[in-house]
Amino acid sequence: MSTPAPPGRRRSRVRTILRWTLLGLGLVVLALALGLFPQEPLRRFMERQIRSAVGPHSRIGRLHIVPARLQVEVYDLVVEGPAYRLEVPRARVAARKVSASNPTSPGRARSGGTGSSATTSR
Repeated sequence: MSTPAPPGRRRSRVRTILRWTLLGLGLVVLALALGLFPQEPLRRFMERQIRSAVGPHSRIGRLHIVPARLQVEVYDLVVEGPAYRLEVPRARVAARKVSASNPTSPGRARSGGTGSSATTSR
């Protein structure tokens, strides 16, 4: 029969397992924050939402979300309703910090120090 491990050795093993677990969880959280996760399920979800709100022929070609920067990039966006068709080759929406020293900054009064900006390019 084997003898049980001394309490100090058992504690050391538990600490090692806990350290590796925390390290693994930290890496997963970091990867998610940097946008290193599957983007396709989010693109399909957004496409379903746009289709239900606007029309069945709307689509998103590619979607890239970076949660740490609060930034979204959309490529080949087509929004097609009953009386219009909008094609956007590339669009980026990002939240940004608005400085208190610049009172003419858009969004300062209504959002309490944060705002958003959107850019498109052809």
